[in-house]
Amino acid sequence: MVAVLILAMKTPNFPAKFETFLSTSGVALDDYCAAEDIPRYIRINHRTGCDEAAVVAELERSLSVTLAPVQWLPGLSVYSLPSTTRIAASKEYKDGLFFGIDAASVAAVAALGDISADDHVLDLCCAPGAKLCLLSNLQDRAAVSGTFITGTVTGVDISSHRIATCKSLVRKYKLERVRLFASDGTTFNVHAPSRVGPWSRPTGVEECHVPLRPKKRLRTDVIPARVKPFLATRLIANDPQVESSALLYDKVLVDAECTHDGSIVHLKKCDDVGWEKFENNFFEESKMDLLETLQVRVRLAVSHAEHEICRGIFFRMDSGF
Repeated sequence: MVAVLILAMKTPNFPAKFETFLSTSGVALDDYCAAEDIPRYIRINHRTGCDEAAVVAELERSLSVTLAPVQWLPGLSVYSLPSTTRIAASKEYKDGLFFGIDAASVAAVAALGDISADDHVLDLCCAPGAKLCLLSNLQDRAAVSGTFITGTVTGVDISSHRIATCKSLVRKYKLERVRLFASDGTTFNVHAPSRVGPWSRPTGVEECHVPLRPKKRLRTDVIPARVKPFLATRLIANDPQVESSALLYDKVLVDAECTHDGSIVHLKKCDDVGWEKFENNFFEESKMDLLETLQVRVRLAVSHAEHEICRGIFFRMDSGF
């Protein structure tokens, strides 16, 4: 099957509209013709306390493949393996010793710079959740042995069924200090947590939040309503959602919906199963206008949020065609 896909991409059978787009954009068809198989990628899950070298050796034995460290992502425990490798059935995958993630997604997280153990990170458009897992892993790895980690990761996605996928990953990989919201990223306005387990951060604000179990009805025009998370792990489940300039996210990752026209992996799938869905989603002018509008709204919303709820932002988005 891989050989067939590669051959097909060497002489791509793109829809006429897509070829026209490439031509008018100055992109040569040859740019999409992969000369070799495009690998898949995994990352070792250090939260399990596993020995990375031992996990890699066992994976190579059980999967009968060679895992190659991704040299351009140093220190991030990312490995490539043949795209035909079936990892879901392996014991190591079921035990949560590693997770699948695209190398480009790892690069997006790396662009945020060092993730410290006390960083509060906001991941907008977080589904399906691999970057969220990586962010949480990096916080764990940055912690000094024996110290309490106060950093958190907040994931937001407008799709409830996609955020449910994130929820399953959080539980599978036993992530801590993570919360998820099924919310519109263009209007999301929940500040970073002020309470992580026994630790709390001074906010300079008194009685500005809704108690979790109010004994009497509160005036909503004075006290803002608490936004119910789709999931909040134990250590931050009781965060009162204080609104304060002292509670800003230290880093924000925005990986908004795009057209996938720059992804050879996605286009190979279309070449294999058909172009109908791709054409319906990305060649209809009205849908492209909606996608562009969405990206602009997310960008503007987060740029505004930089003054309201966060300090640093990294965008990874495709402008569409």
